[in-house]
Amino acid sequence: MHLIQSIEQLKENMIAFQMSAEDPEQAEEYADYLKRARTILIWKNGEDLLFGPSRIIGYKENTLDRHKNHQHADGRDTNRRISKVLGGYYEENEQGEQWYRDHLKSLGVSPQKHKRHFWILETEAHKEEDKETEKERITASRLGQGLFRKKLIDYWNGCAISAFPKPFLLRASHIKPWKHANNRERLDVYNGLLLLPHYDVLFDQGMISFSDDGTILLSDALTEDEYRMLDVRETDMVPIEEEHMPYLQFHRELHGFQ
Repeated sequence: MHLIQSIEQLKENMIAFQMSAEDPEQAEEYADYLKRARTILIWKNGEDLLFGPSRIIGYKENTLDRHKNHQHADGRDTNRRISKVLGGYYEENEQGEQWYRDHLKSLGVSPQKHKRHFWILETEAHKEEDKETEKERITASRLGQGLFRKKLIDYWNGCAISAFPKPFLLRASHIKPWKHANNRERLDVYNGLLLLPHYDVLFDQGMISFSDDGTILLSDALTEDEYRMLDVRETDMVPIEEEHMPYLQFHRELHGFQ
């Protein structure tokens, strides 16, 4: 495995690690890695906090599953690389320690007794450089990059509308957009639809939405003939679970369907 080269890669790993906390099959393992960590990055993005152990987030495109098969992971290497990417060294940090302990408490686990060191990465929406970084991450997510896409592929097994099965032609589309969602919502599989590209554009632009029973809703942005040319019909439906409903309500309200 290769070490990370950029802050963007570091952030993607932080998001991937956080995603494992939302997965019932990996939540316990997430907590175990975090409570044993000695060197930790805390990413404070506005009011949200994400936590990442150095030896996991320091390797490019690393995940818990990949990390378990990486027998030669070395925290000394990742500590040096993360310090270089961030332009600063890890250190004891009282605020970081409190954030860390509060987070572990919310997970129902206790930290080990050794000392910990932290990097603190703070990003705020009003900083132009962070706006661009956030825009890049949002774009990447919409195009179906990363683990969110994988979770949607596993969940939907094809296009949510047409059932077209080939993943390479499908996009991972957030129902509640990233800029309106918190970290948990951004990673929630129920906040996503797997769609063919033209459906993805229509949904993203608010030209289509869905009711709570999964029936498609069409805006007045296109004519009936134009929708027909795109193979969009008033009889189209998607299978909806109760967990999808709050996100779909937000999408409908955002685009004026109700």
